[in-house]
Amino acid sequence: MATLPDHLPAPVQPACVPQACGGALCWQLRRNCRLTPAQLGASFAAVCVFQALLALAFWAAGFPLVGLFAGLEVLALGVALLVHARHACDRETITLAADCLCVEQHCGTRVCRVELPAAWVRVQPDGDSPAALLRLSAGSVSVCVGRHLCPAQRPLMARELRRALALAHRPPGGTPAP
Repeated sequence: MATLPDHLPAPVQPACVPQACGGALCWQLRRNCRLTPAQLGASFAAVCVFQALLALAFWAAGFPLVGLFAGLEVLALGVALLVHARHACDRETITLAADCLCVEQHCGTRVCRVELPAAWVRVQPDGDSPAALLRLSAGSVSVCVGRHLCPAQRPLMARELRRALALAHRPPGGTPAP
């Protein structure tokens, strides 16, 4: 088995930069979450305070029903933020180590792990659309990746994966395997 080079050139976008993971190459594909949990909590608290003040003002003016609707609005926003928080850590981790390509997909509380023999992996688009996900397949086992990449990054990711797979199967002399 050939050793992998110390560094593969980084793609244009930083979302699919391979990292060294104990002698393996890892790609971390994550959701684009800009707010930290503290910032999100502070924003929700600010909305709650504003709604409470608005409800109190209307209650003092003789419209107590506005408070009910303000409470329903805050409740709906809280549920939406809980759903968002459940999926804020969604990610795909692709690890190429020795003769195995491992794909871990985290979606909410569910984790799917697929291991493919690296020598047999084919990287291809999942459809005809330019925005199609990437399908990694080996024999009858396949998995789609790239949900957290913008469509323009998916061809770059495919090129990186193909290159890393090709380099992983070169013999030490530098000539391709027969």
